[in-house]
Amino acid sequence: MSIATTHKQEKCIAAIIMFILLVWANITQLTTLFIIMGQAHFVATYYAQYRAGKITTAYLIRYAIAFIIFFGGYHLYPNSLMLEKFTVLWIAFHGVGDELYLVRSSPSFALTLTSLICVVLYVSIDWQCYSSGIIVVCAIAVGIAYFARKQRNVTITDAEKYLLLGMLVFLAFLLRRDDAIIGAFIIYHYASWYLTLFNRYRGDSRKLQHYLVNIISINAISLTLFLAYLWKPSDAYPLRYVFERDYFHLWALMHLFVTLRPQDTAHFRLWRAREWVEANRAEI
Repeated sequence: MSIATTHKQEKCIAAIIMFILLVWANITQLTTLFIIMGQAHFVATYYAQYRAGKITTAYLIRYAIAFIIFFGGYHLYPNSLMLEKFTVLWIAFHGVGDELYLVRSSPSFALTLTSLICVVLYVSIDWQCYSSGIIVVCAIAVGIAYFARKQRNVTITDAEKYLLLGMLVFLAFLLRRDDAIIGAFIIYHYASWYLTLFNRYRGDSRKLQHYLVNIISINAISLTLFLAYLWKPSDAYPLRYVFERDYFHLWALMHLFVTLRPQDTAHFRLWRAREWVEANRAEI
């Protein structure tokens, strides 16, 4: 099975999970789910970085500085709304960047524009600065560009196909009229990573077993701790700093900070537009 086919299967499964959640779950259920899975996702990332030898003294120093900035800044200026908006903006770039990383897509001018439209739409939903017209126009514009390129027999990357699908997902927001799409996209992000790593390890039974045990165990622990906090909040008071929404956003920022890859920004470097146009005239 080719890598491209595997990627398509992973994205289709993750998208199906996301659509099921959009149909059956309400915003409270989605929020609870992405917080529980999110804390497990963060811990699993730290563990993977540890096993890869990435947690060095320099790493810990950067982590401590980021912790002081994010948590200290929040306690000095506890503005939940601004914290959420900033986190959602970073998650948007992180999510799109990770999708392009997972499908091993190289930056291009057309892909940059598509990615930025995805980010704008995703952020606009949460920031409540959207309108139905903007979403429809952006989705139609990307769709026209996609099919125009297809008619000209221009090679269309898998990443661009996934991003076109993303436009359709944003249109689903018009039916829900709430922030459920935000939670569903975050869970899609978790599922996408889990499926990618599953396919990466399934050729090695020892690595696959180790991976599955780790992921299942970490998620089970996160769920157990959340239920303990939910059952008796007074007795499990310290867990509020893990599972309450504002603190989840802070831990999310820590995760986004330590997983930032320099190459991710290459997908959004508009100042390289002229260079990309010259190098990819046939693509545009």
